[in-house]
Amino acid sequence: MREYNDYVITTKQYLKNFHQFRTTVENLKQMIEDTKQECVPAAPIASYSDMPRGGVSELNAVESNVSANIMRKNNILAMERDVEHIEKLLDKLNRSIDSLSSEDKQLIEDVFVKCKSWREVSESRYISEKWAREKTNAVIKDIARMMFGVYAVPQNEKFCFCTVG
Repeated sequence: MREYNDYVITTKQYLKNFHQFRTTVENLKQMIEDTKQECVPAAPIASYSDMPRGGVSELNAVESNVSANIMRKNNILAMERDVEHIEKLLDKLNRSIDSLSSEDKQLIEDVFVKCKSWREVSESRYISEKWAREKTNAVIKDIARMMFGVYAVPQNEKFCFCTVG
């Protein structure tokens, strides 16, 4: 079982790699199209004659072409699964970010999209760098809760020591 901190760390990594995920999807889609174009069958036509041909079967070229096409189609299926997985992840991340307040959304954009330093983030909001980090971590926890469910990050992380009866 994963602990809540694992979900927060995972969410932070997703945010850091957001642009790379989008680029990966675009590149995979291009590779899929290129691979589909390579799958055009170009098998030679078998010829039958009485002339000996040196013992090489003419179907070897056909068989190797079919085998290569099967491998290409398997690669296409694997790439399509990867694209689907990454797109679902990006959709969850986008929905989670879209549901944030405009201030929190801007904070995440400044830190993870625009890659601003903590100093720049804190100066633009007239807060300390420490508070900018803490606020960002709180927003990341909110995003993790939205992406992975309420059990991923406890709502209340404080302990209550009470005496009973």
